[in-house]
Parts: sequence; C-alpha cells; structure tokens
Amino acid sequence: MKKLLLLLVAAIGLSSCNKDSQEPRPIVPEGDGQPISVSFTGEVEDDSPRALEGTVNGSPAEKLLSFRGKGDVYGWVYVVDKDGEYAKEYKKLVVSDDGRKLSYEGTIATTRTSGDIDNATAKVSIYVGLDASGVFTNKGFKSIENVGHASGSSLGDDFAILKSENNALTHVSSSTSGKYHEYKASNGKLRFSMAGSLILIRFRNEFQSPSHNVLWRKVFGVLIKRAIGAPLPRDPAIIDQMRVMNLHIDKIKIEVENGKTQLKATNEPSPGFISNSAKYPNGYFFNLAETVSIPTNTNREVNSPFDNRESVIAFYTPISKRVDERAGELAAFSFRLQNEAHYKEERFEDGLFSSATHRSVTFRSELQEGHVHRALLNITYKLVEGGGKN
Repeated sequence: MKKLLLLLVAAIGLSSCNKDSQEPRPIVPEGDGQPISVSFTGEVEDDSPRALEGTVNGSPAEKLLSFRGKGDVYGWVYVVDKDGEYAKEYKKLVVSDDGRKLSYEGTIATTRTSGDIDNATAKVSIYVGLDASGVFTNKGFKSIENVGHASGSSLGDDFAILKSENNALTHVSSSTSGKYHEYKASNGKLRFSMAGSLILIRFRNEFQSPSHNVLWRKVFGVLIKRAIGAPLPRDPAIIDQMRVMNLHIDKIKIEVENGKTQLKATNEPSPGFISNSAKYPNGYFFNLAETVSIPTNTNREVNSPFDNRESVIAFYTPISKRVDERAGELAAFSFRLQNEAHYKEERFEDGLFSSATHRSVTFRSELQEGHVHRALLNITYKLVEGGGKN
C-alpha cells in the first residue's frame, strides 16, 4: 500500500510523501448468503474539517486542514440494516479528481449467518484510517515545524479517520443489473468528513533574552531585586513531552448498534501513551518523537496568524466527547520542558519557571465534531491563578 490518506494543511500545510508497504488482508467471516454488490462515490469535503481558516504572512490562506487521497486508499465498508450488520470488508477504494473523490464498485462479504437484508433500511458506511484488523490507534502528539511555510508539513499516514456514515442504499433489481443483491448509494455522491477533532497546540514563551542574573538585598528590612553582571542569553524552551487529560487516546473500533454504525472507544490505550491516572484521572504522558523549540520573547495569541518559522504540536482525537463527561471534568493539555533547569534560573527581567507558573490549558467548552481547534500554552514566569483553569 502506498498511501492510505494524505492530510494537507493548505499553505500552513500538512502534505506527505509516499512510501511503499504491503497492505495486509483482513480475515472477514462470511455468512451463508452470497456477497452483496455495492457501488458508491464520495467527495472528500474541501471544508472538512470546517470552521477555521489559516492565515499565512497576514494574508488569507486556503483551509487550515484538508484531506486528499493519494496512491492506494483502503477503507472499511459496512452494510447494515434494522437488524444490524449484514456485510463488511476492508476494500481498496478508487481515488480520482486529484484525491478529492473516493469510490468503490464491487462485492462486500456477507457476515450475517441467516436472514436476508431489509431493503427499506439498508445503509452503507465507509471508514478510512483504521487498519486491516479494523482498529484505529492514536498516533499521539505530532511535532510540526515551520507550520506557516507554504510548502506544508506532513502529519503522516492514518493520523485521522475519514468517515461517511449510515448512507441509505437503493436496491437495484436483478432484471436491470443482471446481478443478485446489487445496491447503490441512494443520494448520489456521499460526503467524507473527519471523525472527531484535531487540536493545533501553539506556544507562547514570555521569558526574556538577554536578561541579567539577580541579586536580592535587604534594604531597611525590605528585599530588593537587582540586576547584576552582563546580560545573558536565555535558550529557547525545549518541549520533549506532552500531557493530555480526559480526551480519547484509546484504540477505536467500529460498532453496529440500532441499525447504524459508529466509532467506539475500546478503553485500551494506544501505544506510546503513559498513564498518569494515579495523579490525574484519565491523564496520560506522551514523549515526543521530535522535540519542539520555542524561542524567548514569543508573544502570540491563540488566533494570531501562523508564522512560517513557528512550531506547533498536533493532537487528534477520533471521538470529540470527553472521556468523563461530568460537569467540571474538563479536557486539558500541559507540557514538560527538557531544559527546565535552565528556566528555573531566576533573571531580573522576568523571573523563573516553577510549579506555580506552570499550568495546563483546559477547554471550557466541548470540542466540536469535524472541527480544527487551536490551543495556546504559556511558558511563563508569571503566577497563574485559578488552578490551571485559565
């Protein structure tokens, strides 16, 4: 398989290069009936994920994130009706229109052992991004350098799931088609959109450089802070670990319930996530494959235009809802500094990094399905009040 899925951030982009691998073939149990013939064509939504548009060098760009199929794209095709699953198989989809369209025409292995399909409630669902065993594993936090550069940066294969769920099927009579059990999508072109939510995590480094060492002196019983010596540089902050709380990092499967398909969390953590639940319920660490460097004097806002030298971290969750949906149990991100000792050196112009200044960023509202969100984490010497809920 050359490429399951290509994700692009237009202009600030996420493009990818091809690599060859052998696609494993899944074992699908066959039912007693004949395979069902299914045909459909689906468009990958240009504005999916929708809502947010990126800006590059102050000028409007194309969509912040877009999906394109390239090379060989495989997906799970499910056929269901009011009685549940009828057929499913992992199939190679045809890519056309410069990666904007995915289509299929052929048979799907039946899995129902008895009973025929109910034509009135027959539906088809397609999922791209799960492996040949029907499992999606969260790829963790992805470092992206030079995010504002026009040539783009890669998210890699299978970073997210594309889906087109529960589309009505129309039965084609054998007198017309000459085939038994032939169905086509009722509404013409299907629509593929991203499952879950993607978060682009930005950083603001409020420390100053150059800056002076500090001498504390007591004058008339009052401690006075003074600068001493020559100004010293402060190195960029190096982030080598991210932390997430109350968002889905577990493996995901497809479930059939009440005559419809949906993505279902398995509660089995994806590889690379280290549990921190002893301290934070539903909390996990993730060591970055590539560290992120955030220079000093970086004062940006969450919705500021992306700089072509800016580094961000992407995180994807295929289920937008929080793991614990109780009020007050918010989703949150935080980070670890590889060079934290350097930032704990107190300087006159700013201060020092400490547990009192290091706070996670929490989402006060729910993540929205199929949307890109931005988060801004502060690397700061300023005391943060509110228990990290600011």
